Amino acid sequence: MTNFKDKKEKKIIVIILIIIFLVGIISFVYFKNKGNDEVILEQGEIISEKNNKEKNESENKKSSEDDSLKNNENSIFVHIIGEVKNEGIIELKIGDRIVDAIEKAGGITEQADLRKINLAYVLSDGQKVRIPSINENVNESSNVPYITNAGGDNVIQEGGNGGETSKVNINTATQTELETISGVGPSLAAKIIDYREKNGKFKKVEDLKNVSGIGEAKYEGMKKYVVIK
Repeated sequence: MTNFKDKKEKKIIVIILIIIFLVGIISFVYFKNKGNDEVILEQGEIISEKNNKEKNESENKKSSEDDSLKNNENSIFVHIIGEVKNEGIIELKIGDRIVDAIEKAGGITEQADLRKINLAYVLSDGQKVRIPSINENVNESSNVPYITNAGGDNVIQEGGNGGETSKVNINTATQTELETISGVGPSLAAKIIDYREKNGKFKKVEDLKNVSGIGEAKYEGMKKYVVIK
């Protein structure tokens, strides 16, 4: 009887030990997997945060590039020299005039002679403007233009009297450049361009009279400001 009881107790002890062993293994596996899951989750969050950061940086860069491109489309660059406080290349808006260029260059010096130039002259991209000095005499400045075009010949400078005698090449001039001609507003400038596109380049200055809105009187007032080239 005693032997049977001892055997039964031993069997129970073995079963308990086996259960404890199995519980230990299961617990070990569970906590190990849980730890791995936490590591994976943490790594996933780090990767996700990194991806979001890179995405935001890319979007900000693209937005900045788009803004820069948009600004450039509305800008022109002009080289200003002579009697201004800060000579060099300046950025202006389309439609800005010589007076705006002078202001952007820090203003004029005490030696500047503004009587020799037309402050209301509308500038174009790539032009070079020289502000003359009161110390210049006629002989010194007669062959020095106050406005030149390095990138084209839409505005032809004759003599040394500055913007007031600038001539516009009506075969290549833009809307803005045509509007600098005495008596030519936006509507008439558009008609000149429209005529040029439909009929080809002007053969002679007198062909301007073929443009709707340009009669004999209007033509007489315009002809000294235009040129064919």
